[in-house]
Amino acid sequence: MTQLIVVSSLDEAIQFTKSLTPNYFLLTTNEVLIIGGGQIYEQAIKIADKLYLTVVNPINKVEKIEADTFFPDYSCFNKTILKEILNTEKYKLTFLELSRA
Repeated sequence: MTQLIVVSSLDEAIQFTKSLTPNYFLLTTNEVLIIGGGQIYEQAIKIADKLYLTVVNPINKVEKIEADTFFPDYSCFNKTILKEILNTEKYKLTFLELSRA
């Protein structure tokens, strides 16, 4: 069973994971997932070794997606582990699992 831990900062999350015994991850998972907003992603991308992304593009190339926050540059994650594409009526969704080379 997966356990959800909520913390109030990236530093607090890192300290929490460091405090866990090695056996904790053997019993649950070996990944820590960071779900945040733009500022959290900007901080976390510097220390992450893997990304799970969904890239959303409109089918109609003229249509623009309005947004005020964007995911930071992830070009250093240049090894594709998984890539799946799903086309909906309005969007092309590309699901990516990337790692640093």
